[in-house]
Amino acid sequence: MQSGFKDHLLDIISQLVEAVKKKDLVQIKELSNQTIHSLTIFQDNLSRDIAVMTYSLFKILGRTDYFEKKGWDKFYSTILEDLSMAKSYLENDEVDQYTNSLTKIQKSINLLDPKIQDALKEVFEESKIAKASRITEHGISLGQAASTLKVSPWELQKYTGQTGISEKGITKDIKKRIEFAKSLFE
Repeated sequence: MQSGFKDHLLDIISQLVEAVKKKDLVQIKELSNQTIHSLTIFQDNLSRDIAVMTYSLFKILGRTDYFEKKGWDKFYSTILEDLSMAKSYLENDEVDQYTNSLTKIQKSINLLDPKIQDALKEVFEESKIAKASRITEHGISLGQAASTLKVSPWELQKYTGQTGISEKGITKDIKKRIEFAKSLFE
């Protein structure tokens, strides 16, 4: 793994661990936005996983009414533990273990009150679609975005149509994209 790319992901996940500890939604949202840039450039599984996780955690932690639900404390501690483990695995270039740690967070939803489990599972699925739609704003085709985030092109097209993203015509200036990519390798 290239060191600039690895350093960028490590920075995001380190900040994410601290922001989740503080339940700092503003910071988590900002980190979610930062993940779009690396996802747009690299379109890889590592960027995809952290982008979806960050946005999902933003949505989940934004629902403070969940904090009182059965199993929340265990779920929350599992989030922190698995994020920390993911960071450690990434530091050691253990990519499969990194991915497994992030996947374990999704599976830990089963620790929660059954009444909210389905809602949280849906958050993760909707986060994939939301992130895919955001990378289309940066010039990535709808088909490529769907493939990268492993969502149906039809679902993505429906979402971008409903949100008006496809009509905004916003693409990142190619010079800015190149500058960002170069900054990852410095």
